Amino acid sequence: MPKKWIKVINGLLSQVRAHLDKIRAEGPDDPDFSHHISEVSVMLIRAERLAQKRLKGRSAAQILSVIEEFAEVLKRSREA
Repeated sequence: MPKKWIKVINGLLSQVRAHLDKIRAEGPDDPDFSHHISEVSVMLIRAERLAQKRLKGRSAAQILSVIEEFAEVLKRSREA
């Protein structure tokens, strides 16, 4: 069962990566900037909740550390 949740979380994280690339490429001048920021935020929250609830041990810790890294990138993007 954890493999299913890892796939779901990895799918969310790949979408986060794609949206962060859009945010970096276009910057705050993009008319959809705030929309992309909010989508990334929601996806990170969902991935974090799934990891905390469905995963245990090392796999949860690894995924949570990746989520934290993405959250830092998102925070820097908001400030830009």
